[in-house]
Amino acid sequence: MRGNLRDRPIEVPVGKHIVRCVNPAGEWTRETDVAPGTTRTLVGTVPDIAVTLEIDATIDGTRYARGSVVRLKPRRLEVIADGKRQFITFRVSCTLKDSPELECYR
Repeated sequence: MRGNLRDRPIEVPVGKHIVRCVNPAGEWTRETDVAPGTTRTLVGTVPDIAVTLEIDATIDGTRYARGSVVRLKPRRLEVIADGKRQFITFRVSCTLKDSPELECYR
């Protein structure tokens, strides 16, 4: 574990490595081989999550019907349902409900 090293090089010994990048929105993992005297740049993408709606709702300005399954990039989005407005941070696949409060539940 190296801590927060965004956009900073990490020196590692020659050989095979597994790099795991974790942030509040999600994570990605890459495997790489480092040869002597080389520099590698690894780029990853946090995968989409699936949000299942148990209610009619508007997410980030788009209306969705109850029963829809929406693919989203993990992030904080505005959700409006049944007259309630809430900013929800979507991190993992979940089910959007309005009870006990408007939130996405695992």
